[in-house]
Amino acid sequence: MRLLRLTKRDIIQLHNVLVKLIYHTEIRYNRTVRYLVTVEFIIQNIIYIGIVIYGPALALETVTGLDRWAAVWITGGVAIFYTSIGGLKAVVWTDTFQISMIISGFLAIDAVF
Repeated sequence: MRLLRLTKRDIIQLHNVLVKLIYHTEIRYNRTVRYLVTVEFIIQNIIYIGIVIYGPALALETVTGLDRWAAVWITGGVAIFYTSIGGLKAVVWTDTFQISMIISGFLAIDAVF
């Protein structure tokens, strides 16, 4: 079974699809709309990353009593280190384990109530 094992061909196809979407936006509307969509995408990702880093940092601050900004830097550093050392494959497996734990928790709560 092939779980998220991307070949060079897969990456090229994904790149082509994304480029075609951006190109289609420019052809369908105009260059200004394309730039607006790109800027909106960047802003959305910045907000998303901020929330993803801030959530665990807030928990770390509450549990350990660290300064909030220190917890944010530690959380970000651990995430970067983990991704760099283990690669994307490790992150995907961790996400898979995490979602299975979440679903198990939901099912356990549903069974009790």
